[in-house]
Amino acid sequence: PLSTPDEAPFGGSARLGAPVPDAPLRGEDGKRFLVERLPGAFTVLTVKNGARPQPVPGARMIVIGEDVHDDAGLFRERFDATPGASYVLRPDQHLTARFRSFSPARIGAAIRRAAGC
Repeated sequence: PLSTPDEAPFGGSARLGAPVPDAPLRGEDGKRFLVERLPGAFTVLTVKNGARPQPVPGARMIVIGEDVHDDAGLFRERFDATPGASYVLRPDQHLTARFRSFSPARIGAAIRRAAGC
């Protein structure tokens, strides 16, 4: 499988291997939906928890609570998002991994697995 199995339980409607649920997010460019913000490349969504995390090679990073804001709380609800939680999305907007804390090593391994490396 392309997806990395969960290491911790997650609620919400987001499911590994499935298209990501959409949610409105406010950024400098106004309010747009999550899927409109995805670049067609591996993307790491991480929920702000202190300082900005270091970039992960091979992926674009979007920090929820810094780059964009979840004013309606729908991202938090649909992804069961807590501070520091991180989500790895494939270029086709499918959820391939999620972690309760940001870890460049685990995220990098999930990207390599999803890319078939």
